[in-house]
Amino acid sequence: MKYKELINKLPTGWEQIDLKTYQRVMNQSYYFDLKEGDTDYALQQIDNSLLTISALMEVPVDVLKGYEITEYIELAKRVQFTNTLPTPSNIKPSFIKESLDITLDNYLTYSALASTPAKAIENIKGVMALFVKDNPTEKSKWYSKSKVVPVPEIDSMNMIDVFTFFFFVQALLKKSLKRIQQKQTKQLMVIRMQQKLGLKPILL
Repeated sequence: MKYKELINKLPTGWEQIDLKTYQRVMNQSYYFDLKEGDTDYALQQIDNSLLTISALMEVPVDVLKGYEITEYIELAKRVQFTNTLPTPSNIKPSFIKESLDITLDNYLTYSALASTPAKAIENIKGVMALFVKDNPTEKSKWYSKSKVVPVPEIDSMNMIDVFTFFFFVQALLKKSLKRIQQKQTKQLMVIRMQQKLGLKPILL
């Protein structure tokens, strides 16, 4: 692929990268031998940028190494955004559940599927099964009837959408756990009161 063709097609933000491409980038092998301040650290960073571009565009590294050094540097600049994680949107996707009837089973399932950010993305299909509405709908702004909300195709979700999904899943999980804790605290207070009154404890 010629340099001009490549640089015109190269993504310049996370919203242009889908989940499938992101997973390909994350599965790439990178160099981390040198630390900032070491001799040739800058060259290592350029090499890693080329590896990122290779994974993004599915172009062999050897092809990229055939470009001029100034072209190398320009390509590396274009993918600098990949050095930081995507920033989630503050708009909650309509297909995520409003509340969660959390049980020990589904909490343990989520904990196993999403024990690390990398695992959560790898197991996103399983996570979505826990948190996506069965028949997602939302009220229309213009009509009295609700409209069906399409659940996105997972592999085609861009990385802003993926990180937004996980941001609101975490918020929903915290809310559900807090509700359980409040219920358990209330039950404990009732049991103690029943014990003081000499009554047989009855769970709510």
